Amino acid sequence: EESPSGKTKVKTELTPARRFSFLVGVNESSHTAQSQLVDILADDKNNPALSTLESAFNIEVATREFFNRYRQLFHKVQESLDELVQQDEAIREDFKAKGVNTVNFSKKLLGQVIFLYFLQKKGWLGVPGNKNWGEGNKKFLRTLFEKCNKERKNFFNDYLEYLFYAALNNEDRGGIDPSYYPKFECRIPFLNGGLFTSDYDWEKTKIVIPNDIFSDGRDDNDEGSGILDIFDLYNFTVKEDEPLEKEVAVDPEMLGKVFENLLEVKDRKSKGTYYTPREIVHYMCQESLINYLDTAVNTG
Repeated sequence: EESPSGKTKVKTELTPARRFSFLVGVNESSHTAQSQLVDILADDKNNPALSTLESAFNIEVATREFFNRYRQLFHKVQESLDELVQQDEAIREDFKAKGVNTVNFSKKLLGQVIFLYFLQKKGWLGVPGNKNWGEGNKKFLRTLFEKCNKERKNFFNDYLEYLFYAALNNEDRGGIDPSYYPKFECRIPFLNGGLFTSDYDWEKTKIVIPNDIFSDGRDDNDEGSGILDIFDLYNFTVKEDEPLEKEVAVDPEMLGKVFENLLEVKDRKSKGTYYTPREIVHYMCQESLINYLDTAVNTG
């Protein structure tokens, strides 16, 4: 820039600092923090370089790992459903009549379960009848699965379908408190949306997805590779980050990228399904407000 004396000088401008963090503590999943910090913690002789720290707190690394695991789960669920449809004529006919296929069924099931991980993080699942929203069981799905195993029942057919379609998709369950669901002996929120609307006759068509699809860990030392096993590894955050502050965890923005990547390229183009990053949304809103306020102030 030009100085008051007319000379040209270099102008230094610093961009705002960005802060990245991991949420750790009691009852918090720490897989991401452990896997991304392990190399730094193992090297107690050298101070980590800036590039090493940036890599450890890189949300894109966590996103890629989560997406790869999510994609594996999707294929695992689809393969299991393909076998059920092939073996069971009732399922095959119901799916055919309703226009349901195993690809979309698998995507929706994973979407339903992962959405519930955000709900249970907020304490909105398994809320005792005399407690408020937010005071629920933050390990609700795992607790439900363990109860199912003890009763030797099928997790999807005997538990999840009732949770999805008789509770979450049912506004009035009778009783003094319409949010109380007797089958699970707790309060369950009503969610008004298509995610928990059944695409098939769930009460008549018996879909027995093997419990191992949801959890196949045999003991505390066996991590397992089921849906709950994998999701339990990650910290799900419902915090809305600022553009300059980011928690390295599974958040709605990461899910948007995962769902987008699960779509075939041709489907993305035909449906216009692309995820807009939060930074771009923030910028667009900011510029729109600046333009609106400038116009309103200068013409008022």
